[in-house]
Amino acid sequence: MFWATLTALLAVSSVQGGLLRPTISQWFWQSSVVVGDWLYISDGEAWEWVNGTLHSFYRCVYTPQPNEGLTRLIVAVWPTISVDLSQSWTNVSVYIANNSDPAPNMPHRRWPVIWYSEDTGKVYKYGGWAYNSTDWTADLWSFEPGGLTVYWTSETSPSTNIQSPSEAPFGSAWAVGNSTLYSLGGSISNNALIPPNTILPGLVEFEEFSGNTVNSTTNIPNSSPYFNQAKAEFASNFGQAGFLIVVGGANPSEQEFAFEQDTSFRDMADIVLYDASTPDTWYVQRATGDIPPPRTEFCTVGKASSDGKTYELFVYGGMTNTTYDLNNPDELGYLNVYVLSLPAFRWFQTPATTTTRRCSHTCSIIGNRQMVSIGGRPPSTLNQFGADFDEWASGIGVMDMTELQWKDHYDAGAAPYERAQLIQKYYDQSYVEPAWSDPALATEFAFAGPTHASTTPTPHPTTPVPAPGPTTSTPPPIHHSHTGAIAGGVVGGVVGLALVAGLAYFLGTRRNRQTTASRDPVPPPSESKPSEIADNPSSIQKQSPELAETPVFERSELEGETTRQVAELPGYHGNFVPGQK
Repeated sequence: MFWATLTALLAVSSVQGGLLRPTISQWFWQSSVVVGDWLYISDGEAWEWVNGTLHSFYRCVYTPQPNEGLTRLIVAVWPTISVDLSQSWTNVSVYIANNSDPAPNMPHRRWPVIWYSEDTGKVYKYGGWAYNSTDWTADLWSFEPGGLTVYWTSETSPSTNIQSPSEAPFGSAWAVGNSTLYSLGGSISNNALIPPNTILPGLVEFEEFSGNTVNSTTNIPNSSPYFNQAKAEFASNFGQAGFLIVVGGANPSEQEFAFEQDTSFRDMADIVLYDASTPDTWYVQRATGDIPPPRTEFCTVGKASSDGKTYELFVYGGMTNTTYDLNNPDELGYLNVYVLSLPAFRWFQTPATTTTRRCSHTCSIIGNRQMVSIGGRPPSTLNQFGADFDEWASGIGVMDMTELQWKDHYDAGAAPYERAQLIQKYYDQSYVEPAWSDPALATEFAFAGPTHASTTPTPHPTTPVPAPGPTTSTPPPIHHSHTGAIAGGVVGGVVGLALVAGLAYFLGTRRNRQTTASRDPVPPPSESKPSEIADNPSSIQKQSPELAETPVFERSELEGETTRQVAELPGYHGNFVPGQK
């Protein structure tokens, strides 16, 4: 009877009235992709309050005990869903156009790489963080978009130029360009979320049409070879074949590390560039402007302007570590959306801001110039996953990338993307040529600025990526790098925050892979969550305090397994939407 009830609970249908029931508090670690007039959302996990008890849902397999008289079965599965983009909607009226159950043997994961190939006409899924140790595989899956129903099928796993295969990673910086999936770094774990985790070095290039995979060792100037939780976009309007742009993420000093226990982060001012026209050609260009604070588990989207002269990379949300996130829930550096504009290599802090910090979400561009943020969770809390309700209906927020304004609705007839006014004003009146780290970049990103624009004739090398040590100087304003501040004070903060870490560990270990978990202190609200997203014009610049750091807790007690052989990658790198049938 229990299993029948659970199956009914997970049923999904194309009923109007939002993607999520009001009792769904959070969904996160999902992935999304847009193909034509369809938005597809897949994987991740969700949490729901049922009669005062908190339930979590993801794809897992239950093996009953011999005396239970049951067969081995899947406890919780939810499908890939389709959202119609040909019509306008709000985050309350948006509905599931259709859904399909995943293939029986397809692993369900956190944040898999999901992308669309114009060459093959298929959507592919690869990598992601497994919920079960048996799901750490290098499987490749695909479906043909365009219809309401999604049918996932297994593909031949990406071939590789190395002898020893390795699992598909989680948290790689990936983007698609030139009919190729580029995937930098990422990690695998021997015990799901339990450390140690292993960074997979190198860049993987998966050619969609041929299926060939090239895995190369990276030689990035002034940079650690280990990339994890960074983000990438592909600017096809610069260079002979485009540039891969990599920002943010953790900066572990060793290949082995602990998930969400980061003590060093990549400086968001250091923009890592890969020239797609020349193999193994990497640059690190220093950006200026309103430098965002460092982060992991954030989302990005990128878009070239209609005239092709600029490329804007948008950054929203993210987390650092338990200590800083708990002490700084209102840090504008994580509430505001930031934009990196090329060729100026300048960051802009936008007036688009939210009232609550968000991480572990996914973002996509819909309707020409709108960034949709889907799901996510608050990093500034010690509450159990799912205890706090999302402030956005269905976990959906839509930002106009030209107006730089959050909205509660999607406009199917939105005009084409244009640079925001504050960015255009900079190019028209204040453009300063970057201090190029390499003369080649001056050619590839040449820009004819206004006649009175300043230039910087003497290039200088980029600053080393590893974060500096503790400092006693006054904390820098937000337009400077925050990397040193977040790394600083690590030793001093550990002892003073030991009790916080202990409490966090206790709460984290209670969030295990069971499908239910009781939560007494935080009952679900009786009212449905608001649908509107407040327009927040604030663009206040404030100083970011230096922060102490302490290791965070293990997020799950997940199934472990023996150590694996790790190679340099074979090629890498939600969604829970219950309704009523």
